[in-house]
Amino acid sequence: MNSLTNIDKTKIIEGNNEPLGRVFESHFTYCTEILGSMSNCSPHEAEDTFMDAIQVLRDKVISKDFQHTNLRGFLIVTAKNKLRNKLKRDRKTIDLEVDAVERYLHKKRTTMDGLASNLSTEQERKVDFILKARHELGPSCQKLLEMNFDLGYKLKELVEILGFSNYDSIKSTKSRCMRTLKSKVATLMQQHQK
Repeated sequence: MNSLTNIDKTKIIEGNNEPLGRVFESHFTYCTEILGSMSNCSPHEAEDTFMDAIQVLRDKVISKDFQHTNLRGFLIVTAKNKLRNKLKRDRKTIDLEVDAVERYLHKKRTTMDGLASNLSTEQERKVDFILKARHELGPSCQKLLEMNFDLGYKLKELVEILGFSNYDSIKSTKSRCMRTLKSKVATLMQQHQK
């Protein structure tokens, strides 16, 4: 299925998602493989981004703004754009120098005003958002990130210390924790901009 017929479009407009199900089945594997081959795109992100592209397709059909004849091309281009935008947002969210952040955190802990952090006011705000978001994580994520980042433990050391079954399990958990953290930081930043 590489195009939508007028009947398919009418069904979608009327709330019948069956044509979207067929689009999903026809293009999911191909599109997620293409997205997964891009740098910094996990399989989970590829799936989420593909679902976002399906949503854009649905919205365009409902608004009667969809005129494309190459459905797969539309989905790939839309998903790649969504992914690029997400990666840009993520880089903006956590684009900080580690040494500068450590000086700023030390300054906050010791309340020594004379200690320069070399962070801009904007970067200090980002660090504050990261810290606040970290406190909103579940206890297991908080512990894992604290021991890995703050105390300097390697993930291989933490497998036994935190009782994980293997290295892949802790790696997967850290990845999930980081995704949640990034999402919470982005939400806090958006709320602050309002």
